[in-house]
Amino acid sequence: MSGSELSPAQSRTPLMEGVAGLARLPAVAAPLHHRLFGGGPPFPVPVRIEQVGHDKGLKGMANPGTVTGWKLPQVERELLLRRFPPKYENVIADHVTLGTGATADTPLPKKPNHSRVIGWADDNHGVQCLVVDIDGTFDRPDGSTYHITWSLGPGRRARESNDLLRDDGFHPLEAAIPVELEPARF
Repeated sequence: MSGSELSPAQSRTPLMEGVAGLARLPAVAAPLHHRLFGGGPPFPVPVRIEQVGHDKGLKGMANPGTVTGWKLPQVERELLLRRFPPKYENVIADHVTLGTGATADTPLPKKPNHSRVIGWADDNHGVQCLVVDIDGTFDRPDGSTYHITWSLGPGRRARESNDLLRDDGFHPLEAAIPVELEPARF
């Protein structure tokens, strides 16, 4: 195991020794640092993310109209596609999911005050995604991570971005990229 990889036990039990201890924490501490200080982690390693219960209801694709979140406007999408060329042939690159299981009565989420692309992940086997910070957090209410599934290889599904982020974390960008997002149901 290299210095930036963590065993499951290490990724679940970081000990904080105050702000001075942040640089010595395993990569799982980056989400806390991000929420506390509004910036990226103080170390250049992939962020490890612990997800709890994210698999509920994700066995198949969601029915159209039952997903709420935010759509990436076409202009924003085109700019990001130039900056992050899709690696795989099935380009998605169009939304950030808030939740599934919405009904006609489920309200749309509010428009974010601040939304930024803060990282990326790629499993090198057909799943590529961008991580998004929405109003100061990248933690979705279901325990997974706000992201845009960017591109997929043959046989891969967008929901696999959740697994990639849960299992492997993501690589923080050196500088966050502001993006506009529009509340939507899809």
